[in-house]
Amino acid sequence: EGDNFQIIGCVASRFSVSLYNLPQEVRGQKIVVTIKLEGINETINLFHGTVTDCTLSDDKSKKTIVAYDDLFRISTLNVASWYKDYPKNKTMNQFRDDFFTKIGIQQEQTDLVNDRHVVGHPSIGEELNALDLIKSICQINGVFGIINRNGKFEYRKFITEETEDSYPGFSL
Repeated sequence: EGDNFQIIGCVASRFSVSLYNLPQEVRGQKIVVTIKLEGINETINLFHGTVTDCTLSDDKSKKTIVAYDDLFRISTLNVASWYKDYPKNKTMNQFRDDFFTKIGIQQEQTDLVNDRHVVGHPSIGEELNALDLIKSICQINGVFGIINRNGKFEYRKFITEETEDSYPGFSL
Protein backbone atom coordinates (compact mmCIF):
# COMPACT_ATOMS: atom_id res chain seq x y z
CA GLU A 1 0.00 0.00 0.00
CA GLY A 2 1.14 3.53 -0.66
CA ASP A 3 4.83 4.29 -0.96
CA ASN A 4 6.01 1.79 1.65
CA PHE A 5 6.96 -1.75 0.79
CA GLN A 6 6.69 -4.10 3.75
CA ILE A 7 6.93 -7.86 3.79
CA ILE A 8 4.91 -8.83 6.85
CA GLY A 9 1.74 -10.47 5.62
CA CYS A 10 -1.21 -10.14 7.95
CA VAL A 11 -3.69 -9.63 5.13
CA ALA A 12 -7.18 -11.00 5.73
CA SER A 13 -8.37 -13.81 3.48
CA ARG A 14 -11.73 -13.44 1.73
CA PHE A 15 -14.16 -16.17 0.72
CA SER A 16 -17.19 -15.64 -1.50
CA VAL A 17 -19.82 -18.06 -2.79
CA SER A 18 -23.31 -17.88 -4.31
CA LEU A 19 -25.84 -20.40 -3.01
CA TYR A 20 -29.36 -21.34 -4.01
CA ASN A 21 -32.08 -21.82 -1.40
CA LEU A 22 -30.15 -20.43 1.55
CA PRO A 23 -33.06 -20.25 4.01
CA GLN A 24 -31.81 -17.76 6.59
CA GLU A 25 -29.70 -14.70 7.21
CA VAL A 26 -26.11 -15.80 7.79
CA ARG A 27 -24.42 -12.44 8.33
CA GLY A 28 -22.24 -12.62 11.45
CA GLN A 29 -22.15 -16.43 11.45
CA LYS A 30 -18.91 -18.41 11.58
CA ILE A 31 -18.12 -20.38 8.43
CA VAL A 32 -15.78 -23.29 7.83
CA VAL A 33 -15.16 -24.36 4.25
CA THR A 34 -13.80 -27.84 3.60
CA ILE A 35 -13.33 -30.07 0.59
CA LYS A 36 -13.53 -33.83 0.36
CA LEU A 37 -11.60 -35.32 -2.50
CA GLU A 38 -12.89 -38.43 -4.22
CA GLY A 39 -11.23 -41.57 -2.90
CA ILE A 40 -9.82 -39.94 0.24
CA ASN A 41 -11.53 -40.47 3.58
CA GLU A 42 -10.65 -37.12 5.10
CA THR A 43 -11.60 -33.53 4.47
CA ILE A 44 -9.18 -30.69 3.84
CA ASN A 45 -9.86 -27.34 5.48
CA LEU A 46 -9.85 -24.42 3.06
CA PHE A 47 -11.11 -21.45 5.07
CA HIS A 48 -12.28 -20.34 8.53
CA GLY A 49 -13.98 -16.99 8.96
CA THR A 50 -17.09 -14.94 9.62
CA VAL A 51 -19.75 -13.96 7.10
CA THR A 52 -19.74 -10.17 6.67
CA ASP A 53 -22.21 -9.80 3.82
CA CYS A 54 -25.19 -11.72 2.44
CA THR A 55 -26.80 -10.33 -0.70
CA LEU A 56 -29.92 -11.61 -2.44
CA SER A 57 -29.64 -11.74 -6.25
CA ASP A 58 -31.91 -9.58 -8.41
CA ASP A 59 -34.05 -12.57 -9.35
CA LYS A 60 -34.16 -13.63 -5.65
CA SER A 61 -33.04 -17.16 -6.52
CA LYS A 62 -29.68 -17.14 -4.77
CA LYS A 63 -27.66 -15.39 -2.09
CA THR A 64 -24.04 -14.38 -2.35
CA ILE A 65 -22.16 -14.56 0.92
CA VAL A 66 -18.80 -12.96 1.64
CA ALA A 67 -16.67 -13.97 4.60
CA TYR A 68 -13.31 -12.85 5.99
CA ASP A 69 -10.93 -14.49 8.43
CA ASP A 70 -10.21 -13.16 11.93
CA LEU A 71 -7.60 -10.65 10.75
CA PHE A 72 -10.48 -8.66 9.29
CA ARG A 73 -12.40 -8.84 12.58
CA ILE A 74 -9.52 -7.39 14.58
CA SER A 75 -8.51 -4.76 12.00
CA THR A 76 -10.48 -2.11 13.91
CA LEU A 77 -9.90 -3.43 17.44
CA ASN A 78 -8.26 -0.90 19.78
CA VAL A 79 -6.02 -2.65 22.34
CA ALA A 80 -4.37 0.46 23.82
CA SER A 81 -5.84 0.06 27.31
CA TRP A 82 -4.87 -3.62 27.42
CA TYR A 83 -1.32 -2.75 26.35
CA LYS A 84 -1.00 0.08 28.89
CA ASP A 85 -2.11 -2.27 31.70
CA TYR A 86 0.10 -5.13 30.54
CA PRO A 87 2.79 -6.08 33.09
CA LYS A 88 6.39 -5.07 32.42
CA ASN A 89 9.30 -7.51 32.02
CA LYS A 90 7.49 -10.21 30.04
CA THR A 91 9.20 -12.09 27.21
CA MET A 92 8.02 -11.78 23.63
CA ASN A 93 6.66 -15.33 23.86
CA GLN A 94 4.59 -14.50 26.98
CA PHE A 95 3.46 -11.23 25.44
CA ARG A 96 2.24 -12.74 22.18
CA ASP A 97 0.51 -15.64 23.96
CA ASP A 98 -1.32 -13.21 26.25
CA PHE A 99 -2.14 -10.86 23.37
CA PHE A 100 -3.59 -13.57 21.14
CA THR A 101 -5.67 -14.83 24.07
CA LYS A 102 -6.96 -11.27 24.53
CA ILE A 103 -8.05 -10.94 20.88
CA GLY A 104 -9.51 -14.46 20.72
CA ILE A 105 -7.27 -16.00 18.08
CA GLN A 106 -5.38 -19.25 18.56
CA GLN A 107 -1.77 -19.43 17.39
CA GLU A 108 0.02 -22.38 15.88
CA GLN A 109 2.69 -23.43 18.35
CA THR A 110 6.09 -22.10 17.24
CA ASP A 111 9.36 -20.64 18.45
CA LEU A 112 10.25 -17.24 17.08
CA VAL A 113 13.73 -15.75 16.97
CA ASN A 114 12.98 -13.05 19.59
CA ASP A 115 10.75 -15.08 21.91
CA ARG A 116 13.18 -14.94 24.85
CA HIS A 117 13.74 -11.19 24.68
CA VAL A 118 11.93 -8.95 27.15
CA VAL A 119 9.37 -6.72 25.46
CA GLY A 120 9.94 -2.98 25.82
CA HIS A 121 7.02 -0.92 26.96
CA PRO A 122 7.04 2.39 25.07
CA SER A 123 4.40 5.01 25.73
CA ILE A 124 1.47 4.98 23.35
CA GLY A 125 -1.49 7.21 22.71
CA GLU A 126 -5.14 6.36 23.11
CA GLU A 127 -5.21 4.01 20.14
CA LEU A 128 -3.26 0.89 19.32
CA ASN A 129 -4.69 -1.21 16.53
CA ALA A 130 -4.58 -4.98 17.16
CA LEU A 131 -3.65 -5.74 13.55
CA ASP A 132 -0.81 -3.20 13.63
CA LEU A 133 0.49 -4.85 16.80
CA ILE A 134 0.43 -8.27 15.12
CA LYS A 135 2.30 -6.81 12.14
CA SER A 136 4.93 -5.44 14.54
CA ILE A 137 5.34 -8.83 16.19
CA CYS A 138 5.87 -10.38 12.75
CA GLN A 139 8.27 -7.66 11.65
CA ILE A 140 10.38 -7.95 14.81
CA ASN A 141 10.71 -11.68 14.24
CA GLY A 142 11.25 -11.61 10.46
CA VAL A 143 8.15 -13.66 9.63
CA PHE A 144 4.86 -13.39 7.77
CA GLY A 145 1.55 -13.80 9.58
CA ILE A 146 -1.61 -15.46 8.24
CA ILE A 147 -4.73 -17.17 9.46
CA ASN A 148 -4.21 -20.70 8.18
CA ARG A 149 -6.74 -23.24 6.91
CA ASN A 150 -7.40 -24.42 10.47
CA GLY A 151 -8.39 -20.93 11.64
CA LYS A 152 -5.19 -20.41 13.66
CA PHE A 153 -2.63 -17.63 13.34
CA GLU A 154 0.54 -18.98 11.78
CA TYR A 155 3.97 -17.42 11.50
CA ARG A 156 5.65 -18.26 8.21
CA LYS A 157 9.32 -17.85 7.45
CA PHE A 158 10.95 -17.15 4.12
CA ILE A 159 11.97 -20.33 2.35
CA THR A 160 14.73 -20.45 -0.21
CA GLU A 161 13.59 -23.59 -2.00
CA GLU A 162 10.35 -25.47 -2.32
CA THR A 163 10.05 -28.14 0.36
CA GLU A 164 7.36 -30.49 1.59
CA ASP A 165 6.44 -27.78 4.12
CA SER A 166 5.69 -25.23 1.40
CA TYR A 167 1.99 -26.06 1.62
CA PRO A 168 1.43 -27.05 5.26
CA GLY A 169 -1.63 -29.11 6.06
CA PHE A 170 -2.02 -30.45 2.54
CA SER A 171 -0.84 -33.90 1.66
CA LEU A 172 -2.19 -36.66 -0.51
